[in-house]
Amino acid sequence: MHQLTRVRIKNYKSCKDITLHLSDYSTMVGYNNAGKSNILEAINWFLNPSGFDKSSFNDPDEEIIVEGLIEGVTEELLEEIEDKHRERIEDYVSDGKILFKRVQSEPGGRKKLRDLYLRNLEEDEDSENAWDENPTGIDNAIGKLFPKPILIPAMDDATEDISKHKRSTTIGKLISEILKPIERDREEEINEILDGLRERFEAGGDNRNEELQAFDQEANQKIDDFFPGVEIKVHIPTPEIDELFKSGTVKITEDGYQALRDFDSLGHGAQRSIQMALIRQLAETSRDTGETGRTLLLIEEPELFLHPQGVWRLKKALKNLSSGNYQIIVTTHSPLMLDKIDIPKTILIRKSKEEGTYRLKSIEEAVEEKIQDHSSQADILFALRNSSKILFSEEIILLEGKTESQVVSEAYKLISDNSDLKSEIAFVPLRGSGDIIKAIEILAEMQLKVKAIADLDFIFKKAFGNEFLEEDDDDIEACKNLFAEKAEELEIKLSEDGWPKKNVENNTSAEEAYEKLANDEDIQPHIENLHQKLRAKNIWVWKTGAIEKPFGITAKNDRARAKLLTEMEQAENPFDQVDNPQLVQGLVDWLNK
Repeated sequence: MHQLTRVRIKNYKSCKDITLHLSDYSTMVGYNNAGKSNILEAINWFLNPSGFDKSSFNDPDEEIIVEGLIEGVTEELLEEIEDKHRERIEDYVSDGKILFKRVQSEPGGRKKLRDLYLRNLEEDEDSENAWDENPTGIDNAIGKLFPKPILIPAMDDATEDISKHKRSTTIGKLISEILKPIERDREEEINEILDGLRERFEAGGDNRNEELQAFDQEANQKIDDFFPGVEIKVHIPTPEIDELFKSGTVKITEDGYQALRDFDSLGHGAQRSIQMALIRQLAETSRDTGETGRTLLLIEEPELFLHPQGVWRLKKALKNLSSGNYQIIVTTHSPLMLDKIDIPKTILIRKSKEEGTYRLKSIEEAVEEKIQDHSSQADILFALRNSSKILFSEEIILLEGKTESQVVSEAYKLISDNSDLKSEIAFVPLRGSGDIIKAIEILAEMQLKVKAIADLDFIFKKAFGNEFLEEDDDDIEACKNLFAEKAEELEIKLSEDGWPKKNVENNTSAEEAYEKLANDEDIQPHIENLHQKLRAKNIWVWKTGAIEKPFGITAKNDRARAKLLTEMEQAENPFDQVDNPQLVQGLVDWLNK
């Protein structure tokens, strides 16, 4: 299935120069006023051009340019285009790709201000012949591949979209879909009815309405007094079958009352719900149509006013549409609009004074650029795509285990003063400490703020030898020597590389061994130094061993964790319920920096 795979937008409103990579179902996420609406408007203009006014130009002295790449253009697809238009566009197809751009040179509505350029993909990019300007018939061919898009803004145009029949509205598309089987199966019946209307009401009808005939006769008697020899006949034209439904709209009944009301009599919430429900209906009625063209459906915040179950149903409908004759691009503030498979490709939108609207790297792009091994790519993608929170937050806190994921975020909310609480923090659980370094690298590559919380063993198993701690770090060497020196005294076992492991003789786990070592007065200064070094690299390591120790969690199970959180919530001072309030407060302060 052909699709618009890449769009570059230059100088449109907040979009100074931004390139987006698109799929069948593309989602854009970003805070309010980041420019997501401007992106949808520019894409809509690219396939449905009209005149831009002065406010649309980021720099009034520069052109607005929107460039797009269409891929998947097959010979079979081209054969569906009218011969004279196909012949023109075939010259610009290379390996199933067409690259073209629209340019508006200055504000105004005149067509002469807008140009269409087709890229000669066989020519070098810097060649004078790289782009052809306004080749004849190309707009018609492109319109066959991508008919006019449907753009549905977040709020204000629900009435316009539903209550007025236009080719570019949801109701217009629905009525067009409904009309196809009616034309196919009922054409003879409908034309018989229309012929009857023509006979009765058109000027040349053989069985004209008596009232019309009477009017014609009386009027012509008066006309004869002024201009003899000329007669009139009232003509009421009958629509052709393909125009019959052009005035189609929807009417509303409510609470069992039969009185019909206009769509705009409803509130915004009801309007939005009906609008999205009709998109679901469109997904059902447009399956397997056999049409060549593919329509772009551009929707801002489709989840507005919908119940979570409604959001899920809508997402399913949009996914169904995206597998057929519709390519979907949505902006959203809701994780419910994303499946796990969507998260790695989701487009993250930001805005700054210098760059205007720009995009961050997607998770998928960052993983591919940072990790070359394919199996490692799959591992880290699996870890990250389990949390859509990454896409909706300004700061990410990575957690290595189940206890952290259950306790840290809730304890943070309970302990933090409301004025200090960072609502944009996302606590993201990983599968273990082994994912932390890779995840930090990926999220940093995406330009997201990222921190991590780990148990003490992370220092010795994962951190040193990486960019966080050097292999010859003085405190690492000191700990290694002290571990060996204290092992017999503390009844712990060490692995060949010198780090604690399970002692089967006394059933001491590696975690318990780290806690014993962390309590030793000779070792504590070095652990403190390592803790501070990693804090400077945005990693918090529990100096006392694992998270259970400072919080006073008595067992590694859900009941013990839930018990602690309940006691903290009910206590006048949550710190009274933890074993090491100073250390826990230090974590909260660090998170709030």
